[in-house]
Parts: sequence; structure tokens; C-alpha cells
Amino acid sequence: MNKFLCMIALATVLSIVGLYSAFSLGYEKGYYVKEAELKECAEEVSSGCPNVTTYAVMLEKENARLNRVCKRKAQKSAD
Repeated sequence: MNKFLCMIALATVLSIVGLYSAFSLGYEKGYYVKEAELKECAEEVSSGCPNVTTYAVMLEKENARLNRVCKRKAQKSAD
């Protein structure tokens, strides 16, 4: 019985250590990923956000195209 309790205690300790290690590694990895993303964002802002501007222009063009398509379809269904 004593041996059985020791095995359970050892398995519990190993499980706790394993879970803590997995959490710690995941937390550190997440921290480094977020830090890299923050640096990338800071570089983007310091360079005047060219990607955001390009994306906004592209969205406006697509929006205008979709509006033209919708107007054409509305005219066809009214006819």
C-alpha cells in the first residue's frame, strides 16, 4: 500500500511539473510572438503606415466597384 501511495504521489508531482513546464513554455512563446508583433507594428507606424494606406485605397476601390454592380442589378430588376 505504501508503494502504491508513493507511485501516486510521484505521478502527481510529475504531472504538476509537466503542466507547469508546458504552461511556462507556452507563455514565453506567446510573449515573444506578441513582442515581435508589437515591434512590427511600431516599425509600420514609424514609417507612416504605408500598408494601411494601401489597404484603405484598395478597399475604397472595391467598395466603388461593388456599388456599381449593385446599382446595375437594381436597374435591371426595376426594368
